[in-house]
Amino acid sequence: MVIESYGPVYRGAPTVLRWAESWLAAGGRVLGSTITNEFTAGDRIAVEWRLECHWDGADHAFDGSTLATVRDGKIAWLREYATSAPLYDWEGRWN
Repeated sequence: MVIESYGPVYRGAPTVLRWAESWLAAGGRVLGSTITNEFTAGDRIAVEWRLECHWDGADHAFDGSTLATVRDGKIAWLREYATSAPLYDWEGRWN
């Protein structure tokens, strides 16, 4: 199961594959992906990352994190969280 940060849930490998194929067929492209921090404990994984992609005619970039459980060398469960605005250092007032 994959749970996206903006709501969709993909249950089962065939559904995940169908989502990926349809995203690519609609013009989606990953332009870059960088893991900035990672942690594992047994079958659990936590990762912070930055993703750059092309979607809907425009380039996008955002930071996020993924929590996952791996069983028998395969992802059994994955949930993503993503920033909803660019990160900035707070300087005493709200943007």
